[in-house]
Amino acid sequence: MSNPVYTLTEGQPVRDPSVSTTLPVFGGGGLTTLGDTLLLETLAHFSRERIPERVVHAKAAGAWGEFEVTNPEIAQLTCAKFLDTAGKKTQVLFRLSTTGGEKGSADTVRDVRGFSVKFFTEEGNYDIVGNHVPVFFVRDPMRFPSLNRSHKRHPATNRPDATMFWDFHVNQPESVHTLMHLFGSRGLPDSIRRVTGFGVHTFKLIDSSGRPRYCKFHFRPETGHTSFASAEEAEKKAGANADYHTEDLWDAIARGEYPVWKLYVQIMEPERAETFGRALFDITKIWSHKEFPLIEVGKMTLKKNPDNYFAEIEQAAFSPSNLVPGIAMTPDPMLQARMFAYPDAQRYRLGSNYAQLPPNRPIAPVYAPFVRDGITTTKNYGGDPNYVRSTLSPGVTTQSITQITHHERIAANALLGLNEIPVDDEDFVQPRDLWRRVFDDAEKEKFVGNVVGSLAGTPAPLREAVVAMFSKVDGSKVQKALEGSKFQVSELEKIAGRCVDVDWIHKAKLVRPLNIVEEEALVKYRAASWEEERRNSSMWPMRRHHESLESFRKASSQNCYICCRVWDMLVSGKVTSVESEPTWKEGSETDWDGMHYIVQHDHDSPAILFMICCPGSKEHSHYIPFELMPRNVRGWAIQTLPKTFRDTIVVARALGVRYLWIDALCIIQDSHEDWERESACMGLVYSNGLCNIAASASDGPDGGLFRSRNAESIRVGCVRADPLPDTRSQTFNIIDTLYTERQLRHTPFFERGWVFQERMLAPRVIYFAEEQVFWECHQELKSEAFPTGIPFAGSFKALLPERLTNLLTLSRGKCVPCTVFRQWNRVVQGYSDSQFTFISDKLPAFMGIAKYFEPFIDADYAFGMWSAGLEKQLGFSVEDPVMKRSRDYRAPSWSWASLDGPVLFKELLSEVVHKTFMHVQFEQDGFSQGRLHLQGVLTHATYSHARSKRNSTVILENGTSLDLILLKDHLGIVFSKGTKLTLLAFKSSRELALPMYFNKRD
Repeated sequence: MSNPVYTLTEGQPVRDPSVSTTLPVFGGGGLTTLGDTLLLETLAHFSRERIPERVVHAKAAGAWGEFEVTNPEIAQLTCAKFLDTAGKKTQVLFRLSTTGGEKGSADTVRDVRGFSVKFFTEEGNYDIVGNHVPVFFVRDPMRFPSLNRSHKRHPATNRPDATMFWDFHVNQPESVHTLMHLFGSRGLPDSIRRVTGFGVHTFKLIDSSGRPRYCKFHFRPETGHTSFASAEEAEKKAGANADYHTEDLWDAIARGEYPVWKLYVQIMEPERAETFGRALFDITKIWSHKEFPLIEVGKMTLKKNPDNYFAEIEQAAFSPSNLVPGIAMTPDPMLQARMFAYPDAQRYRLGSNYAQLPPNRPIAPVYAPFVRDGITTTKNYGGDPNYVRSTLSPGVTTQSITQITHHERIAANALLGLNEIPVDDEDFVQPRDLWRRVFDDAEKEKFVGNVVGSLAGTPAPLREAVVAMFSKVDGSKVQKALEGSKFQVSELEKIAGRCVDVDWIHKAKLVRPLNIVEEEALVKYRAASWEEERRNSSMWPMRRHHESLESFRKASSQNCYICCRVWDMLVSGKVTSVESEPTWKEGSETDWDGMHYIVQHDHDSPAILFMICCPGSKEHSHYIPFELMPRNVRGWAIQTLPKTFRDTIVVARALGVRYLWIDALCIIQDSHEDWERESACMGLVYSNGLCNIAASASDGPDGGLFRSRNAESIRVGCVRADPLPDTRSQTFNIIDTLYTERQLRHTPFFERGWVFQERMLAPRVIYFAEEQVFWECHQELKSEAFPTGIPFAGSFKALLPERLTNLLTLSRGKCVPCTVFRQWNRVVQGYSDSQFTFISDKLPAFMGIAKYFEPFIDADYAFGMWSAGLEKQLGFSVEDPVMKRSRDYRAPSWSWASLDGPVLFKELLSEVVHKTFMHVQFEQDGFSQGRLHLQGVLTHATYSHARSKRNSTVILENGTSLDLILLKDHLGIVFSKGTKLTLLAFKSSRELALPMYFNKRD
């Protein structure tokens, strides 16, 4: 067969379809003409290639297959010919779609899927146009357009809007049954090949004698239906491949792995229908499988991918009005409305002759001369009369079919009018059974978590209405599940930067609600928007520190560096349920059966939540002894853990975080080898974790996180004043400048040396203080009383070098500006006053911070000092004149780490001439010896000891205030008060050499 020749659409050959006809002009240009038919035809057709997409069910995948009857007894229930013989095969066209999304939307979103099958039978096309869940949201067709609008984009923002979604459903609570399916596992199918299908409506099967029976259709995949394990997994798939389901179906068929569904029917005899009640035709309800068991009909197998998606799937037109003899409609109002709406939508999309298109063209003979003309007709019946009962066309007679009669009984005294079916308890009976008998504990928790995630950011009154709606499902159980600790997620997100109003202060669930009287003082706050952050993003090169709500959500689903071992709270294949109250109740019967201990050997693991608290007394400390580690490797009874640990588990599960790290549980405390290995990487672990939970008000593991609070201690005071003459009075907040210190920092927790490193390196920290909850990230320090940032208080993480904008252009090998050492000295000065259970931890607990600074300094590090910029680091003095060196050696005398207590840094005015170091490695005992040469002017000055702690300043003759290095006569550096003092001034021709010996002290 020869290759086809390129032509115009009407067959005229073309020379080259890739080049237009032009009249060349200078400069490489050219003039096109109206005579270039190829160009005009191509452009004109391109502008008309897209047809209107479906108003619902726009995104879909499809395939061709066959349906085979497997049950010969089905012929006794219906006279439909394609079901009359076992083994009979019928060609089918299958289409599965999401409902709300556009054609380019993601396959894996939470949505009801449309499940449509077209049977090409000898009596015409028969369509089952259903969904992948057995029920629907509404039963009155008047609400159908509004339903779909509420699930689509907001008319102003053009974004999906959860507020619209829930606002519709709380006012149409008959939708609660479908909502429970949607927000359960079924709402996120992981493959088209394993999705269920339902006809949803009630239909009639009519046998050859004319006896009707009511039925419902069910498609079940042979492999069983499966779903994504979590919403996060589905979102990740959507981000990686929006066509994940489409690709999966296509590739499976291409490999010969043909998906198969069994078709079943439920049958109800007319006599039972008389007494069945309104669930007979109400599509918000199902039929009991126990009373109406499934009867197998046949199986559907998909075997062929479309040759052209547009021609075969996009142009496919399904409608529940396509019925064949033996299958009939029922007085279901939604069914009858759809029987008009669906073909009408196809006429709009595809034209009035859409039934003549290949995917819709029946295999049965078609003779309908009364439906003719219109756009794109391919068969117009020649000169046959286009009116009924004509005698001008001999040989054309009415097709002879079996006349089957059946009737519908009209209710007595029925009146035509607005006969709304009211919502009553019957609408909650089946959802109640679904919750109690079908949902296991894991499914219940998944459902609650999905609903809460969807409600995040919606107004508080709407959330309350949703809770009230679901509370009718199972009394207080569902209500408690929704109102309980799971709602802590949205509150934490608000601390992280969302819009916060007065209502939230009252409804916070992490701690007991406040009783604030002056609500006018707590006006609405709004943090900086993402767009504002983006405009300022040049200041923050590390985007992983952006702390908006969206960043927090993304971070919780991203992989992080993981330590050697963590605790996995997924028990028996499910995340154990959370007690309805956020605080732990001693002795309560809960599902807290334990945590799994797991060992990690890679750095590609989900996000981890870290807990930090004061160690407490040794007799109350809780840790894993070495000998117990093998025995408890499979789990740990949560009720045996200290209160702070248990409360942290409450928060972790409320945040939806699976992995938890607590040093006392994850480091073998009495194994020196394990401690050395784990402590060496703590800086990397904390800087890459999701979030740290800080028990800042607790003095030990038994202190817990949650507190009863005194509202007066955090209330924002107000005063009205006239700031300027002739101006209107304004309201001002009265703010204590020591607010943060009083509320947060003056606690034993912040005196711990390990806590200093964890606070600085963790990207996010949630502090459970005595009176309120605080949030700290790389941008701001916030609290419940100041949700947009605490005045006069910045983030502790501002000490990190990356916050210095003048360091952004640094690269290795360049001179490090003094600003980075000034920042380093500020960090050391703050750390030097820390307390330790073991003073030998002073340098190990600081190693993570040193490694964080290393890329900015690009020098060798040892004993808390850098080989570069030593002249900037040596200028420290003791804050307490009587402070002494540590008895246990850990650093040379010239290092601040040799002292047990706080130090102060003053900048030296000197210039480095030369320095040498030998045997350098990035560790505690890194280099063995070296020599430092400083240059400056020797100036004598009188030193007067003052009673102030900061006593290292002398006033020179010219009135300039300078800082001193204290030296002995032999120039050996000391840090106690010297007898003779020499001032090293800045930049001079005289040189001073300081020999520095780094060997350990004998």
